[in-house]
Amino acid sequence: LGREVAAGGEMRGAVEILCRIACNGHTITDSDLRPFGVGIYPLAALANHACLPNCVQTFKGTAITIRAMREIPSGEEVTI
Repeated sequence: LGREVAAGGEMRGAVEILCRIACNGHTITDSDLRPFGVGIYPLAALANHACLPNCVQTFKGTAITIRAMREIPSGEEVTI
């Protein structure tokens, strides 16, 4: 029983990590918008998704940049 509990705990930890990547990972694209990887960017992960976002994410290599597409009033959340 001890091994089963330990294996279950390891599995749960692995599932939690995969879920965090799925929710917070950003698809890294080249200049032609072809995906070539997934990155975890803690600050970028704070931006929420929106169907009409006020920002866009761009990449230079694996470096992410969040750019405003319009003026964002104080107090409005950053969305991508």
